[in-house]
Amino acid sequence: MYKDLKFPILIVHRDIKADTVAGERVREIAAELERDGFHILPTGSAAEGRIVASTHHGLACILVAAEGAGENQRLLQDVVGLIRVARRRAPQLPIFALGEQITIENAPAEAMADLNELRGLLYLFEDTVPFLARQVARAARSYLDGLLPPFFRALVQHTGDSNYSWHTPGHGGGVAFRKSPVGQAFHQFFGENTLRSDLSVSVPELGSLLDHTGPLAAAEARAARNFGADHTFFVINGTSTANKIVWHSMVARDDLVLVDRNCHKSILHSIIMTGAIPLYLTPSRNELGIIGPIPLEEFSPESIQAKIDANPLARGRPARVKLAVVTNSTYDGLCYNANLIKRALGNS
Repeated sequence: MYKDLKFPILIVHRDIKADTVAGERVREIAAELERDGFHILPTGSAAEGRIVASTHHGLACILVAAEGAGENQRLLQDVVGLIRVARRRAPQLPIFALGEQITIENAPAEAMADLNELRGLLYLFEDTVPFLARQVARAARSYLDGLLPPFFRALVQHTGDSNYSWHTPGHGGGVAFRKSPVGQAFHQFFGENTLRSDLSVSVPELGSLLDHTGPLAAAEARAARNFGADHTFFVINGTSTANKIVWHSMVARDDLVLVDRNCHKSILHSIIMTGAIPLYLTPSRNELGIIGPIPLEEFSPESIQAKIDANPLARGRPARVKLAVVTNSTYDGLCYNANLIKRALGNS
């Protein structure tokens, strides 16, 4: 998998281009890594290293010079600064410190929290060049192999294995587009990977959206963990269909539902399709006609009971609402405190 990702290794060392023993050793390690299939980004200054680490979010590994950093405050700050910048977007990115004799052993305690983020210390003259390069390559491969989430990983693998497409869509992995001049232009514009990855639910290696199996099920489980949800299910028909799925799973005919009057039309479709009875929440509106949030008192039990009493379809029923829909953020970009609304609706 790692060979499919063009993620370079960043080497930050002041002697990377210098005619010194340390510089020669670092260049030998870089050459060994290149022979192993990795691209190298060399830089001789910590400032340049931080720029690369902060802007190049596709690195496989970082090697940073740390000789004497434990006793040199400026050099220590350079190492710590690089670690922090790199970790901001890639918390699992392997970072090695390069040294000759003494590196960070004597670093002050306040720096250890950052230095503990290092994958390890590599002493340039303690081991052979191939051994040191293999240490780096192993860490980089392990990082890249675990980088892709379950479904994307399976999709990349399936496409990389050059599997034929014997199912929909009809262009057959892009083959149909190559049969005419305009199709050739289309193929060149989007690229082969895009068209080979344009697949249907008929690929068992990728799992099923209907049965929630395979890599798709693993991806949904990971998404649930990331979102803090009990379950997450992917919907490929857009948010409108997702809204209707939620409504059909929770709402039956004549159920009372609270609905933002400024809602999306898919919510109106859901009301019609399920036969629910809507109680509309009226948002605020200023003199310029800009629609604001729904006032908090609209969510009170008294307000909801008043809406029921005023609705001929719901009059005389207890104030038990099955579902509430609030557009968050509003169409003008105003966000609600969802927890506050949830508490207000607790007794409704």
